[in-house]
Amino acid sequence: MGRLANRKVLRRGISEAVVILILIVVAVAIGALIYGWTSTQMAKTPTTEMATAEWSATYGGNMWIVTVRIKNNLDRAIFLNTTEVTLNDGTYVSISFPASGQPTPTAPQGISVAVKTPTTVPVTIGPKSDTIVIFTVSTPSSNPPKTIIVTVTDSTTKATSKVSAIGGIQY
Repeated sequence: MGRLANRKVLRRGISEAVVILILIVVAVAIGALIYGWTSTQMAKTPTTEMATAEWSATYGGNMWIVTVRIKNNLDRAIFLNTTEVTLNDGTYVSISFPASGQPTPTAPQGISVAVKTPTTVPVTIGPKSDTIVIFTVSTPSSNPPKTIIVTVTDSTTKATSKVSAIGGIQY
């Protein structure tokens, strides 16, 4: 009789409740591992913006004189690629700063752009420093600048960032 009782116990196996508890413990352990891994990966992500930019514009002599100050927030140099200006009527003006040659303004017909400074390229902004770009925009209707976006590239990682400049028109 004792042998039959032992056989019944052996046939029953692990109960469903124990299996569910084991699955829950394994799922929680895997979740904790994934959470820990993602937390360490997020800690490695840089939180500092590559650059910040400020702009101001004044109207004089039938043209807008625009000053853009770009500040490098990194511990390594960055390069200025472009300065993009959208005028109040939606007209788009761009100035590219290539690796060699001269700054190259691009504007629709009827609008002229002249870069006053910097006159040499590439425009390199040193670690934790800034540079100022001054240019003029002549429009037939004295249309003021509305937004300015600056594109910069990290000299080490070659990562590119578009920075929306803050500021506005000075009267």
